[in-house]
Amino acid sequence: MDDTTLRLRARVTILEQLTVRLFAILSTEHASEVKAVVANLDQTIKNAKGSELFGADLTNENRDDLFNMTTTEWAWIRAQILDPIK
Repeated sequence: MDDTTLRLRARVTILEQLTVRLFAILSTEHASEVKAVVANLDQTIKNAKGSELFGADLTNENRDDLFNMTTTEWAWIRAQILDPIK
């Protein structure tokens, strides 16, 4: 893996963990708001297929691949945020 890819993966990992932890803090007092934000992001991701959410510079194949990967990753992050609230 090249240096740029490693750096991006490191940043994504940090942002992912930061997001989950921040939502955990928020959910202790603002569970309904956290659920609303998650629901809103659910809709945004569902509507992203075929949109330029991921950038206009991608090929259709890359956009589809990125959409599929984002959907999978969002499902994991979503569970990390919502499971403790239940």
